[in-house]
Amino acid sequence: MAKLLKLAIVALGLTGASGAWASSTVCGETDLLVRLLHGQDQERQRSMGMTARGELLELYVARDGTWTILMTGLDGGACIVDDGDTDEAVPDVRTTLAHVTRHPLVFQR
Repeated sequence: MAKLLKLAIVALGLTGASGAWASSTVCGETDLLVRLLHGQDQERQRSMGMTARGELLELYVARDGTWTILMTGLDGGACIVDDGDTDEAVPDVRTTLAHVTRHPLVFQR
């Protein structure tokens, strides 16, 4: 939460965004928020995906373990919806199990 307060102070000129997740977060233009994450926190994009509602969800992580989740809504507005300071990579379970069992795994839904 401290990062959100720092970003809010740095980015006072940012606009609000629509959506339930935008009520208590730092919001603005995606490019500006990404520049702030790159410059101030040295965070880089690690992964991204689409939500069921069609919003873009991105995870930014720094070498020191800090992380930020950025969500871009259908209206093009982006918000920092959460952040933290204890990122830890975990192995891919499918790769690990395939290596141990020595054959490829098939996952069915």
